Amino acid sequence: MTMRSILLGWPLCLGTLLGGCFEDPPPIVDESTSGTAEGTTGATSTGPTTTTPTTTMPTTVATSDVTTVDPTTMSSVDDTTEVTTEVSATDSTGSSSTSGDPCLPACDGLACGMADACECGECGPMAACADDQTYCGLPVGFYNDFGSTSSVNAQVQLGFRFQVFEATTVRRLGVITGGAGNMVRLALYDHDGVGPANRLVQTGAVMLYANGNNEYDVGATPIAPGDYWVMIHTEGATPIRRTFNGDNMYEAAVRSSIPFASGFPMAMDDEAVLNDYRYNLYMIVEE
Repeated sequence: MTMRSILLGWPLCLGTLLGGCFEDPPPIVDESTSGTAEGTTGATSTGPTTTTPTTTMPTTVATSDVTTVDPTTMSSVDDTTEVTTEVSATDSTGSSSTSGDPCLPACDGLACGMADACECGECGPMAACADDQTYCGLPVGFYNDFGSTSSVNAQVQLGFRFQVFEATTVRRLGVITGGAGNMVRLALYDHDGVGPANRLVQTGAVMLYANGNNEYDVGATPIAPGDYWVMIHTEGATPIRRTFNGDNMYEAAVRSSIPFASGFPMAMDDEAVLNDYRYNLYMIVEE
């Protein structure tokens, strides 16, 4: 998911109070004592030194002026209210500028799609955003419609093996059918080197709701890289999409005459693994 958050902050700039000012004209200081006079008053003279005698200005006047008048300041030195108001206004602006991107709360917990006119993330070219927008779903298996339809007998468990190349999380199991209304179960098994071994997850008894793709949530089921079997259990004769005649040299696991109410076993060790047509079974994993 890609989001931008731009936070604007403005530094607070305060003028520096510069000490020192003069009565006009400044006093003349004798060359022999000029260092002492300047050190006492703290004033710096930029005017001529011969316009007035040294007795016209006592050294205490300049000291008094330093504490009461500074022509370089924005406001009076004694008036602290104006400075405090300026700082308060700046702090308020700074707090407003750090309130955050409004898309952050809108997209909280979402991995993809739109929320309140905010783009919360994009899925890869092979993935699709889940209905709840919490993950991007990537299909694994026979998820492209093969185009032909065959009726699978009642009370049959049929499955195919698919390879997963990296750790992921299974979210849904799916089948592409040639009709709706039949009751089925779907299950996921790991592989023991020969066929299906341990059941990882299964659906309940579910009804096919579409002529085409039918997918069912199985919760978040983590899996490691390896081979896995997606299987279907039919209650009655069920039309499922498959490859055309002659394309029947693919590994399939089959169990026959299994009562629908029994569901899938926790461990499978009595299946027949044979060559058959490919049927449209698949799983949806997190991208």
